[in-house]
Amino acid sequence: MKKTRLRRWIRILYKVFLFMFFSNLVYVVFCKWLYPPITLTQAYYIAESHLHGTSTIKRDYVPYDSISANIKLAVIASEDLRFGAHNGIDWKAIKKAREFNSKHRDSVVFGASTITQQTAKNVFLWKGRSYFRKVLEGYFALMINAVWGKRRTLDIYLNVIEFGKGVYGIEAASNHFFKKKSAYLTEEESARLAACLPSPQTLNPLNQSKNFMDRVAQIKDLMAFKSSDPDLEAIIYQ
Repeated sequence: MKKTRLRRWIRILYKVFLFMFFSNLVYVVFCKWLYPPITLTQAYYIAESHLHGTSTIKRDYVPYDSISANIKLAVIASEDLRFGAHNGIDWKAIKKAREFNSKHRDSVVFGASTITQQTAKNVFLWKGRSYFRKVLEGYFALMINAVWGKRRTLDIYLNVIEFGKGVYGIEAASNHFFKKKSAYLTEEESARLAACLPSPQTLNPLNQSKNFMDRVAQIKDLMAFKSSDPDLEAIIYQ
């Protein structure tokens, strides 16, 4: 009797897994060709804005070829130096992060989230921190890396990522902070926007503080270092 009940539950869980997998796959394929109507991150902000009576989001999707190469290189330099080499999850960076965090338990935790994982988190998942959510983030990262490829992943990332409080996507950020289209972003402006990504609700690309400008300078140095990377050239320019 117990074995029969266990088998029934296993069959139910298996069917649920298949349903979820194919549902997710269909939406991922949909987003390969069309931008997501709304992300869970944006939906959360809209709901919170209505609750507190604050302003709604600023968002304006723009085609990949209409985005400056400077900001494409800047976010890679800032967030994911091995973007062109990994399969959506940077296992080497995860290993280094674990080693660093185990040796520096009293300091700031060092992360290893790739652009692909950040895209998965913003498009498909809710806000918060948990091991279960991190597993789902990895699951979606592997799926979108396989289905979308690098160019489309970077395209979606730049169009949905938060650059300021309620400011989503590079076109809205460029207009909001620099009063120009994202196609015309300079190296300096791109580095400033990328420097805000760790904490977009508290950092501002117009900031002139020493710590912020040091971060901008570091990103510009990394941009120069990665500018001739053949893997990135294929993603950014071709």
